[in-house]
Amino acid sequence: MMKQLPVKGVKIVRRLAKGRHYTYAYHRATGERLKAEAGTAQFFLEIDRLDKKALANAEANAPPGTLGALICAYRSPTNPDFANLAARTKEDYQEIFNYLQRIQDMPLRAIDAPAVLELRDRAFASNKRRYANYVVQVLRLLFAWGLPRRFGLAVNPAAGVPLIKRPRHLPKKNRAWKTHEKKAVLEALPIHVRWPIAIAMYAGLREGDLVGAPRTAWTGDAINIEAQRKTSHPHWMPASAELKAIWREYKAWLDEKKIVPMRLCVNSFGRAWTENGLRAVFFKKIRELLKTNAVDPGLTIHGLRHTIGRDVVDAGGDSRTAAAMIGDVSSAMGDHYSREADRRRRASDGARKITKFRAKEAAGERERNKIVEK
Repeated sequence: MMKQLPVKGVKIVRRLAKGRHYTYAYHRATGERLKAEAGTAQFFLEIDRLDKKALANAEANAPPGTLGALICAYRSPTNPDFANLAARTKEDYQEIFNYLQRIQDMPLRAIDAPAVLELRDRAFASNKRRYANYVVQVLRLLFAWGLPRRFGLAVNPAAGVPLIKRPRHLPKKNRAWKTHEKKAVLEALPIHVRWPIAIAMYAGLREGDLVGAPRTAWTGDAINIEAQRKTSHPHWMPASAELKAIWREYKAWLDEKKIVPMRLCVNSFGRAWTENGLRAVFFKKIRELLKTNAVDPGLTIHGLRHTIGRDVVDAGGDSRTAAAMIGDVSSAMGDHYSREADRRRRASDGARKITKFRAKEAAGERERNKIVEK
């Protein structure tokens, strides 16, 4: 099995002892032997743990005045700016730090705007636009943190580096769902998938919270998340009649399968969903619905947050209401999710005013014509 399992950073060793062949693997960067069976989930978790250990060791040994030393200081448990970040944000930052490991020995004095721009473009070539922009954003934050501290930085070299603009021809990402699409998707999904999608649809949960929320987050009358994964802020949303009806179907399915879940949402095996697993099942069904024209292209789970923002504004609500319904503290995010609906409402209001004005103008013209005829 190991012979057919090429894994980056892992060395496969084969030995012949006492007439028997032995095969094992070890982690190149740390030199530690992997204990789990190759190809299993535990095997890859062990590799991930050792990768992180190797990165931490490398950062800790980075020469002073280098990018690695700055990252190590920023990630220190004694730095409240990093320690107080939400778990999801830490993971996102760490992904960029892992990417920057290749240049961690680069002196800070050698990093200028052209160097950051080159990093951005390399990230774009290998990981596309959003990742490349995130590399720049994390570097801006990192250098801004290091400026007032003793790292010898005179300026923030990433501050003036522009982000890559989104091509205009691309379709809108995470667009709001149409009414018929919501109905078609819910009807097509099996109940163990319909339940998490319905929670996203009616309560605005992100995918990370859908798969990570405990069973106790459902009270029967509301969804109550004590700390969202991305923001660490709580989120409470009363349950609609539609969500309660889907819960009853889901509960009947759990009872039939004799599943006592620890998580709010579980897959067909009764285990907690992963984000990738939920997306894979969801998009497989979406592809099927696209073939029958039941839905239009561009549906995503995250788009349901945009849908709530749009629907709130269409119903006469404001951005603060939209933010509360999707669990955001800042009304700026409510503005983001409800902007399209707000523009549409304003355009409709403007169209009504123009129609009324033109009708009044036409009536006045008719009256003037009557006077002239007399």
